[in-house]
Amino acid sequence: MVHFYRNVFSHVRAGKLREVALLLKAIHAQEKIWKRLGARPARSSLSSTA
Repeated sequence: MVHFYRNVFSHVRAGKLREVALLLKAIHAQEKIWKRLGARPARSSLSSTA
């Protein structure tokens, strides 16, 4: 996970670094919640390849 964050941050402008860090933190928190509930989130219509 650390390497993923490092790679992402290396492609982000310094002015947007804090914003991207907060977004990644929110995504990671959601994953923890889904694991704790033992469920998976519904598929988004954006991720479908229809």
